[in-house]
Amino acid sequence: MNTGTDEELEPMDAPERSQERRAHRRVRGPFDAVRMGLLEFKVRVYDLSAGGCLIDSPTPITTEHPIRLRIALPDGNFVIVRGAVTLPLRDVGYAVRFIDLDQSTRHRIEQALEYVQIERSRK
Repeated sequence: MNTGTDEELEPMDAPERSQERRAHRRVRGPFDAVRMGLLEFKVRVYDLSAGGCLIDSPTPITTEHPIRLRIALPDGNFVIVRGAVTLPLRDVGYAVRFIDLDQSTRHRIEQALEYVQIERSRK
């Protein structure tokens, strides 16, 4: 499992290259994940936050229905989330906004992001 500790944690108010402001802290990744469903397949997660993530996958997204992901967090835990595909990307990948995220799952994601920040500060 990739811990994502080699990548930078972006603060909540850090401006993105596109000048867009993000609502959540995020870790660039990559992280291991599985897109769950009738057929499960591995994907790579980037830009993980409590609000969503970026999926790098050669398998195109062909549904407008919410998807389910099992994401390995950088602190060694995992979460299962539902998400809506919000942005198809170039040739590979898509953005996912988490939906119906319960407080416990949100808290575990936020704790994992904090874990990365603490680990980075020790180096």
